[in-house]
Amino acid sequence: MDSRTLPAAPTPPRGLENPGAPGASPDPAVGPTEAGKDLAQTVKRLRQEIEDLRLQERSALAESLMLREQLRRLKQARLVRLEIFVERLLKRVWRRLGRGGLFQGHLRQDRQAIEASGLFDGAYYRRAYPDVAEAGADPLAHYLRFGAKEGRDPSAAFSTFYYLDTYPDVRASRMNPLLHYILVGKAEGRSPQAPASHSSRDPAAGSPAPGALGADRPPFAIPLSTRSLPRIAVVLHLYYLDLWPEIGRQLQAIQEPFDLIVSVPEARRPEAEAMIAPLFPLAQIVAVQNRGRDVGPFLMLLGSGRLDRYDYVCKIHGKKSPHRLDGNEWRHDLLGNLLGGSGTVGHLVAWLDANPGTGLIGPAGLRVHDRDNRWGSNEERVRKLAARAGLAENEVRLDFFAGSMFWCRPAALEPLKSLKLGLADFEPEQNQIDGTLAHALERLFVLAAAHAGFAVREADEIAAAPLPVSPLHTVLTTESGHLVKTIAFYLPQFHPIPENDLWWGRGFTEWNSVARARPMFEGHHQPRLPADLGFYDLRLPEVREAQAKLASAYGIHGFCYHYYWFHPRRLLETPIQQMLKSGRPDFPFCICWANENWTRRWDGLDQEILVPQNYGPGFAQAFIDEIIPYLRDPRYIRYEGRPVLVIYRSKTIPDLAETIAIWRKACRQAGIGEIHLCVVRFWDIADTKVEGFDAVIEFPPHRTPPAAMNMPVAQLNPAFRGTIHDYAAVIEDSLSIDPAAPGFTAARGLIHRGLMMGWDNTPRRGVGGGIFHGATPETYGRWLTGLLEQERRRASPESLIFINAWNEWGEGTMLEPDTRNGRGYLEATRRALAGAGRLSWGGAPDQRD
Repeated sequence: MDSRTLPAAPTPPRGLENPGAPGASPDPAVGPTEAGKDLAQTVKRLRQEIEDLRLQERSALAESLMLREQLRRLKQARLVRLEIFVERLLKRVWRRLGRGGLFQGHLRQDRQAIEASGLFDGAYYRRAYPDVAEAGADPLAHYLRFGAKEGRDPSAAFSTFYYLDTYPDVRASRMNPLLHYILVGKAEGRSPQAPASHSSRDPAAGSPAPGALGADRPPFAIPLSTRSLPRIAVVLHLYYLDLWPEIGRQLQAIQEPFDLIVSVPEARRPEAEAMIAPLFPLAQIVAVQNRGRDVGPFLMLLGSGRLDRYDYVCKIHGKKSPHRLDGNEWRHDLLGNLLGGSGTVGHLVAWLDANPGTGLIGPAGLRVHDRDNRWGSNEERVRKLAARAGLAENEVRLDFFAGSMFWCRPAALEPLKSLKLGLADFEPEQNQIDGTLAHALERLFVLAAAHAGFAVREADEIAAAPLPVSPLHTVLTTESGHLVKTIAFYLPQFHPIPENDLWWGRGFTEWNSVARARPMFEGHHQPRLPADLGFYDLRLPEVREAQAKLASAYGIHGFCYHYYWFHPRRLLETPIQQMLKSGRPDFPFCICWANENWTRRWDGLDQEILVPQNYGPGFAQAFIDEIIPYLRDPRYIRYEGRPVLVIYRSKTIPDLAETIAIWRKACRQAGIGEIHLCVVRFWDIADTKVEGFDAVIEFPPHRTPPAAMNMPVAQLNPAFRGTIHDYAAVIEDSLSIDPAAPGFTAARGLIHRGLMMGWDNTPRRGVGGGIFHGATPETYGRWLTGLLEQERRRASPESLIFINAWNEWGEGTMLEPDTRNGRGYLEATRRALAGAGRLSWGGAPDQRD
């Protein structure tokens, strides 16, 4: 880790020095002389010249500013003219290609390839998407031009959403996903749809235990973007528009952010928009045919993948039930149970976060069981639909929530997607009170959730339940019961601070350096730009939530935040302090004190120090007092029950033994207990044991082996004066050490393994940077797999593995998705972890006795 530089303030320009002593009185003993008069005249003349020069300087500055503004306007005008020219040129080219030229030729080739594959089903497409059938459009032409971009499926055999979500390189390429699968993906062994886990289970085994799937996949939606802020969608079917004032008031009481999706009859869409927009201007209004009542539109949204990105969905509708005398009271009970008053939804969502095994929650007292004998005329149809959805015969029973309103995880209703139902499959509305497709599907929601491995609860159970731990707590357990916690170092630099504004210019963050990076040789991939999360600002809580969710989903146990404390000054502390104060994200963390000088060169050395590390009197006690509130947090990462505190540089700390004694004593007196004190194996640490510390942490690229030096490359920039290392040689050297070998820990101390995704700090250092070339998700995955193989053989019950880093964009080592590799490094991480044992979410927090 190079020291995080906040650039130095430029030296102010020096003024002209005053010759003589302007304004000094002559010696009173000496009378006025000609020489004195001449000196006074000279001083006066020089002062006038200085004033004239200052006026000329101000005039030149004003003229310079005017010329700069003229140049800016000229460039802007030229850019606008260029844009107009390019736009006109593209329009001409497009028109020519559209007249049976290249564009039409590509369309014909694409059509031929898709038709020959047998993976496009025109009848299915019309049935699933009635708007295409009603418009009389050619289904394949519609899919090629619009459908794939809208996430529509070409047939029951191919899931557009699944393919794009599973293979981010396809999403980044913007190629038609079905065409990619036909031409490339199939040969590479890629899957056209999610594995059919629902139907592959032995029917005789019955349903899995509630929450079984929560142990091998994250119980939350993985974010595609930090801009997808709401985790919740409320799906409302509103046939009776006169009920909107009542329902709108209840929705306004929800304190959690949510997206509102409202399906309404086609003819009444303008009226519905006018009513809903004043309260919810961002509501998504979906016009539908009057078929399937509330169930049909909901199944249409579910099958399209539109709900997949949400953690939780609340399905409600404007229920009147005119055939019942208590229709209005029934609606009030249903909505009151699921939405309640202020805080009800927040508690329910927090409970679902902490209980990944629960997939569906319905209103209290309205769950219908076998003993109620409420099949009506629906049993035969339910059994047929259940079989199509992959349910075994012994899984079909009478179990549903009357009224078809509930909360659910989209994953819990995954089996219903395989039905591939469109609104055209539902009967025309004739005020039926039983026996329709909608009535049969109403009786399948609970069965689908149980088949998918989720428990089903009633709302009153949740309201009275305490909130346990977050599902973001991820841990790997090997077959022998050994726990492995994978921790990623985390740079909190990505937000403006006054020091950066002063030293580098207003609004400077690490992104400025990242975006201006350039390749130094053939095959050098720069700039590396962020993909899923974009150029984020860490002051935003939704960004930090998205990072934690993304990290946890791929097996990262927690973050180790670099903490910049200079006794008593702090820098870049805002994201960490907000995380501590808010309790969000509920994701494990620990602290690494980045105790280096802050220098202009970003290397912690003594040249051009901007903020010195101050080890003045009382620093040891002041530091531990600063850190103790973090150590108390229940999210804080522990090793064998002890909070993990990391120190980056041990050699620079004066009176190290005394300092460590002060830290340990303060933690005991504060009720923290014993701490697990670790030091980074910096370049000035030769061995793997450092006196006073409990463990040493590997931190590549520190301690780079000689074999990795001076890697030859092609077409090297002549100006480059940095270093190029062989990433593969670093891996080989790392795996040659085996801390699980007998006697290793006793002789050399406890070492926590570390690895990196390459290294490239040319965004910061330019032609003077260091590059570890040859890193790919595959080579990184092999490194992690090798370390895990060693760790599972350790005698200790736990292992910590530190990854450098989650987001070191300026140093070219980050797990976060980029535009070249997508989520490749994250996927390699999860593959390696899954191969070493069992990943589980929602376990106990790191706090121990």
